[in-house]
Amino acid sequence: MTGPFVIDPNVVVAGLLTAEAEAPTARLLDALLAGRLPFLLSVELLAEYRQALLRPQIAAHHALSPAEIDEILVDLAANGHVVEARPVAHPVFPRGDGHLESLLAGAPGARLVTGDERARAAAGARAVTPAAAWQLASGAR
Repeated sequence: MTGPFVIDPNVVVAGLLTAEAEAPTARLLDALLAGRLPFLLSVELLAEYRQALLRPQIAAHHALSPAEIDEILVDLAANGHVVEARPVAHPVFPRGDGHLESLLAGAPGARLVTGDERARAAAGARAVTPAAAWQLASGAR
């Protein structure tokens, strides 16, 4: 089985916005919401998901109400493994991504799923694109 994933907010946003049901981000988000993929979250990461999904430019594209966004977040929280992020002594992630680095620090087998090249570079071999994560996840089932 694939180890747990840490899902960057950009993947959640892309999964919600894409019109392609077969897009890796959409497939990942569907699997997360259905509880078919192991993933880690923290209270801070859930708040980041909410903040990203409620940004006016993004909200204009998905047209979901704050209550509908909260329902999605409740489903994510119910299906994810909520953990406490651990402080990182010498952070290497880009500014604004420290919560992702903290989650990875507390879970040696976890992989970061992100579309952000800088975050992938900082995480090294522990980071994968959404397409690579979907391949790992679908090959593990």
